[in-house]
Formats: sequence, structure tokens, C-alpha cells
Amino acid sequence: MQRQVSIGDLAAIRKVMAHLGTLATDVVHGHGAKGGAYGRLMGTWLRVREQIHSNYLGLHIENGSFDVTRLLKQLGDYFASHGAGAAPARALGTLSARVQREANVLAYIDGFWLCFWLAMTALFFVALITRAPPGPFTPAPFGFAKNVLRKCGVAVS
Repeated sequence: MQRQVSIGDLAAIRKVMAHLGTLATDVVHGHGAKGGAYGRLMGTWLRVREQIHSNYLGLHIENGSFDVTRLLKQLGDYFASHGAGAAPARALGTLSARVQREANVLAYIDGFWLCFWLAMTALFFVALITRAPPGPFTPAPFGFAKNVLRKCGVAVS
């Protein structure tokens, strides 16, 4: 990542998100002002999206529904062999951990969609860039570029 803000930062953000996905961390350190800012933004984005998705997933888990009761019974039976007293609590904790894991996956998917749309927006703006007017620091084309410009009808000295 360069010191100045540039288009290449989107690729760096994508790599940071992929790396954060493998670590499942709570604290992000970015080594520098710009990297730290991007790390904090992505960490905040992922945390908020995880909370939103956790809430949405929790709305579909109703106490007493057939599927939830069946899953809690299966998990309770599994944990009963490890200690009957804590089996229901461990089953509920396991269900909660599964919901949180799925919410994290959905949050990272949202993060990748965000990077994709930022990249598409950047490509759109790059497509709008026109040729720079000639000036004292404009390099003269040579070789292949000079031949291509001549074929296109551009006057090249």
C-alpha cells in the first residue's frame, strides 16, 4: 500500500478482509495512519454487519418450533454423554455459536460486495478519464505506441 490514497487501496482492502476472515479477530492493527484507518473502517463495517445478520438470523429461530426443538434435542443428547447437567446449556450455546458463525460469514460476504462495488465505481471513473493535454512534462510516444497513434490518425512528432 502506498502512502497516498490510490485505486490500489481497494485491492489492499480486499486482501485485509480475506486475512481478517481467516483470523476471526476483534482487534485490527493497520501499521500506519492510512492502513490503520482502513483497518478500523473494515473492522467496524464487519462488526456492525455481523450484528445485523445475527439479529436477522435470530428472528427465524423461534422457541418451540419443530426444527429448533429437534436441533436442541440432538445437541442435548450429544452433550448428555459428557455430563447430563450442563447438556441443555451447552446445546443452546452451540446453537448460538452456529448463528454467530453464519452471521460472520454473511458479514464478510457483505464486505466483499462492498469492495466489489467500490472497485466498479472506481473503474467507471477511470473510464471517464480523457487524454491529458500536451504540456512540458508530457512524454513523447515511441516505438509501438507511436505506430498505434499514427494508425489511429493522431499526429505524432
